[in-house]
Amino acid sequence: MKAMFPVLLLMAALGSPIDLLADQAKEDPVIYQGHFAIQEGPDKVAELSGFNQYVKFYPGNRFVRLYVPYQYSLKVDPAAIGQALDQAFKEAGTGDAFIRSDFGVLKERAIAHVDHFERAGDQILFDCGVSAPCRIEFEDDRMRIVKKGIVKDHVFEYLHRQ
Repeated sequence: MKAMFPVLLLMAALGSPIDLLADQAKEDPVIYQGHFAIQEGPDKVAELSGFNQYVKFYPGNRFVRLYVPYQYSLKVDPAAIGQALDQAFKEAGTGDAFIRSDFGVLKERAIAHVDHFERAGDQILFDCGVSAPCRIEFEDDRMRIVKKGIVKDHVFEYLHRQ
């Protein structure tokens, strides 16, 4: 019984695995509906980079970032974006991948980056090639990707699309 005390104490402090799975199940349906499109602000990230960015989350802690050529992205049907995201996810299989394709629905080739994320408490984190992981935050119909910077963090705002 003495050996079980630390385990029970830890479970009481952190919550049982069942509680953690229940919390994850509550969150997941929200992020798995529709996709997110970068919100073009005064810094004109999409226009300057030449690509508009779209993000969609999938079960199994995976997500796809789709980079569509900027001029084409202004006139593409949002339903085609959703289909392209789904096709990129299917093509990647179970691994991470970079795929350049029209995904059978776009008139121009786009780049898809299929990746995985981790949950840490109420945060979603992913490796974005800097010393600290990027953080994903959700608020109402918005998503924010925060990339750690030397002087200040870089924040990219996305709007939810169905």
